Amino acid sequence: MSTAGIQVPGDQTHGFLPERKADSPWVAAGKRLLRNRAGVIGLAGLSILLIAALGADWLAPFDPLAQHARDRLLPPGPVYWLGTDELGRDLLSRIIYGARISLSVGLISVVLGGAVGTVTGVVAGYWGKNLDAVIMRVWDTLLAFPTILLGVVLAAIMGPGVVTAAVAVGINNIPTFSRLTRAGVLAEKEKDYVTAARTLGASDWRIAFRHIFPNCIPPLLVQLALAMAFAALLEASLSFLGLGAQPPEPSWGSMLSKAQGFLRISPWFGIFPGLALAILLISLNFLSDALRDVLDPRRASLD
Repeated sequence: MSTAGIQVPGDQTHGFLPERKADSPWVAAGKRLLRNRAGVIGLAGLSILLIAALGADWLAPFDPLAQHARDRLLPPGPVYWLGTDELGRDLLSRIIYGARISLSVGLISVVLGGAVGTVTGVVAGYWGKNLDAVIMRVWDTLLAFPTILLGVVLAAIMGPGVVTAAVAVGINNIPTFSRLTRAGVLAEKEKDYVTAARTLGASDWRIAFRHIFPNCIPPLLVQLALAMAFAALLEASLSFLGLGAQPPEPSWGSMLSKAQGFLRISPWFGIFPGLALAILLISLNFLSDALRDVLDPRRASLD
């Protein structure tokens, strides 16, 4: 027998203690994420880099473009905490500003790839048939081109730069988001709530985007973290090849490219930018694993 509350002996006011309101699914998922060790590590690493990117103007001890000719290739010390590069520029300052480039490219690319991919995935999965075949064959064709080759083509058209890298990585993300969304829509559209909505006269667009798509979001969030990690790595690769951020912009990839010729005499020149990139990739992968665990309804039911 259910009651509206629990009687508390000695309570002279109302005699009943209100029942605790149940958390929404997203609030419950957030609490599980904060109890997940991998999720906490991922959030901590990502938060540090995000703070560095947003507060670079205040946190960087030097101008990342300022050259100090007398301080070329200095090791880490009390003045230059992470040493200097071949032009005497402070590595710590350049790494802090480089976080802004890596995170901005990752964010732009996942927004571009996620927006186009999810819309086309919903359309292909819900309406299917010939439209599904056309959309999926287009994405299959796109997957046949390596991202580096796509970056070269876009650099020839748009010119090398951060925007070119972001667009190249974003286009590369579209097929993955589209296929993932399509799979979710195909699984959801045969369920009873879709039949009920159709019986009540809801339009196909409302059913597809208002009712079905929200139930496809959890796996997309997991892919979002993975896509950002992949985007950061590809941005570094394109910058390493000279197709991304252009000198003197402090991109981690371009810093690693310049460090090649000095690794024997100044190993810190390549170690610290590589370590920053590794922290970003590890944090995003840990966050992705944690999101997969906390958003899995089978695992959630065990909490």
